[in-house]
Amino acid sequence: MYPKGFALGALGSGTIDSVAYSRDGALLAEVEEPVVRPIKGEPTGGVLHIYRISGNKLLKGSCRTLPGYGYHIAFGPAGRLALTNAREKTLTIYSVGAAGKTHQISVFATGNHPDAVAFGPTLSGGQALAVANGVDNTISMFTDSSGFVAPAAGSPVTTIAGPSSLAFSPTGLLSVASSDANQIDVYSVSFVGALNGAGAAHPDMPQTVAFSTTGKLLGSADYSDVSLFAVGTGGLLAPVSGSPFSPKGAPNSIAFNHHHFLLAVGTTRGTAMYSYTPS
Repeated sequence: MYPKGFALGALGSGTIDSVAYSRDGALLAEVEEPVVRPIKGEPTGGVLHIYRISGNKLLKGSCRTLPGYGYHIAFGPAGRLALTNAREKTLTIYSVGAAGKTHQISVFATGNHPDAVAFGPTLSGGQALAVANGVDNTISMFTDSSGFVAPAAGSPVTTIAGPSSLAFSPTGLLSVASSDANQIDVYSVSFVGALNGAGAAHPDMPQTVAFSTTGKLLGSADYSDVSLFAVGTGGLLAPVSGSPFSPKGAPNSIAFNHHHFLLAVGTTRGTAMYSYTPS
């Protein structure tokens, strides 16, 4: 029914913090963790890579060095890319051109240790943009109106303890994972800055979550496996056949590409790509 996971290709060889597809499915972004200086033992900056997708081929688009460490990325509309930096406690917005070139637009303060970021659907108050603050047990909410991003009223919002990942569905559901609580919570979001409980699942130490573009499939990865759930009415989650499956290396991030029916899994051994068949 859903991915049994044969790899179409892999990118790089370093540890990948986060992967994301552009809204049109034409670009794949990944962020590599910093390497460690052999003398001082301190991390250097990480690298943001943008790849262009041509069929099942991945072509280099651009790369950008980054300060700090602990990065998470998400593509929004009109080629915008959001990136969090855990050490700097910031959210940076970039514009990304069709060829994969990036341009920094703005930088915002977040909560303590921003562990995930996601663009949401357009709600009352504007398009939602959420950041999970893993140490604060909160989610910082922003509004995005025609490229103008601003903190939302009522932000930050208290949520599940130790949120490590989050993802919006196109229907206004927000999934929040916590490896500390061994839990995935699903919230309904009626307007930017407010959350209402909708459903939950209890996989083993979930590190990351992602919705498919249709919102009918939710993926989750722990330290070794990727699990898939069918999303029912009201946000109820049910495991699907063909999962969990285990990529090479420990998964850190997953992303769906509806246009090409691909699932990207960023791991400690690079990024693996799998095909999946929609229901």
